[in-house]
Amino acid sequence: MKNKGFTLIEILGVITLLALLSTIIILSVNKSLKNSKETLSEIQIEEIKSAAAMWRTDNIELIPENDYYIVSLQQLKDEGYIKEDIINPKTDSPFDNNILIEIGMNEIQIGNNDNIAQKTNTYINQEIQAIKDKLLYSTPDGIYYYNTQGNLERDVNIIYPTRSWNKPKGNILIHNHQFISGCIQINGINYDIYKTTITQQNYPCSTTRGENLFVNGDLSLGDNTGFNSFTYNSDDGGYLSYTTSSNTTIFGGEFIPIDAEKKYDYGVTVKTNNTSARVYMGFVPIDIDHNIIQTYQYTYMANTLTTLAKDLNNGDTYVYLTDMTNWNTETSNTYNHGFIFWNYVDSTGYHYSELTYSRNAWKDLYNNNTTEVTDNIEINKEVDGEVVNRIKLKSAWNKGNIPMGTKLSQSNDGPSYQYTFVNGGYLSSNWTTKSAILQGIGNTHEYNKFKNGQKYFRFMALPDHSALPNVTTYYKDFYLREIVE
Repeated sequence: MKNKGFTLIEILGVITLLALLSTIIILSVNKSLKNSKETLSEIQIEEIKSAAAMWRTDNIELIPENDYYIVSLQQLKDEGYIKEDIINPKTDSPFDNNILIEIGMNEIQIGNNDNIAQKTNTYINQEIQAIKDKLLYSTPDGIYYYNTQGNLERDVNIIYPTRSWNKPKGNILIHNHQFISGCIQINGINYDIYKTTITQQNYPCSTTRGENLFVNGDLSLGDNTGFNSFTYNSDDGGYLSYTTSSNTTIFGGEFIPIDAEKKYDYGVTVKTNNTSARVYMGFVPIDIDHNIIQTYQYTYMANTLTTLAKDLNNGDTYVYLTDMTNWNTETSNTYNHGFIFWNYVDSTGYHYSELTYSRNAWKDLYNNNTTEVTDNIEINKEVDGEVVNRIKLKSAWNKGNIPMGTKLSQSNDGPSYQYTFVNGGYLSSNWTTKSAILQGIGNTHEYNKFKNGQKYFRFMALPDHSALPNVTTYYKDFYLREIVE
């Protein structure tokens, strides 16, 4: 009997059977691998939770009784609770180091970052409201730091916020009996607050007096945080640089809150590639609304305080004063040909008293008494049978109506900023530390003093007043510390 081959139908049947068996095997293997990866993923999650539990044991005092303390995976790594990257088997890549872990007394959860951020934002708002509820008109203005009990201290003054959750760290600024700004650390996360804006930040809050108030003054963050106009260089331990060929003023990016009644140590280490470039360097005074305080907004001609004898309205060409006995009517300085009105009210409703600070100040409004202009300045002259003190303006008044009786002084001016370190001098080509003690409030050009109205501090430099080509200056080791005596 002859052997017969497979028929076409038989061959197709075998192929179909093999394909079916292959599919079943692949599905089974894939399911096994998936289950394995899910199991491994659960193991990795347990590893994170185990590290968080060890952290809790070492930091039990930070855990609120009925809530969670929040740490990041990166923090657990930085503090040695996790030795190396944890690989997520589902993706074969490391877990995101920014993952947040909620650590409670009896439970640990790897949280949803958005939910945790929302919860912490709620905490911040609760804390701000708790502080506001405790403020009295007897509460002195200034910088308050959190103590170990979670209360705010400034000298002997203490604010006791009411809370049932974690004790925050950081500092806040009180002005006009109001919470204005602060850096508050809650559940290990730092938040910058200015009025109604709350922003999460990647740099730590100053938690005690005497700390460096520049958040990246030692450049340990490895970038130009706080110094946006500068370029960060990682060589030689890290430094900042700025290159220019023009007469340009540069500023630090931070508005650092200060207490003008306190004493501070201020310094920076600097050098240049061109020792012929003329330099100015120091700080800029900033008011509660983040405005630069210009010199003409706090200086004035001595002994010229007087009041408006008549309302000053838009469209008027004369300004009537009650007394001009000490006014200098012959000076040719245009910055003396104006007024500083002592009626300024900031955004918090605070009214600055006379001879302190006002943004209602204007220069070059009239000509001096020696200029050939008819009825330019009239002092103790008879007009229509009456002796009056009045000044004729160059053009009609357009700066808003000001009522009779408002106090004012003759305007003045001076250097733009506080040139604490270099005032039109020169830098060395070698690293040199510039330092100064800042203390007290000055209304003249005292470069080591704060200014009336100043609530914030900002670094400034004019590194190439000579406008020489390609001048590069280098900076490192910024510090501003309250001196605790």
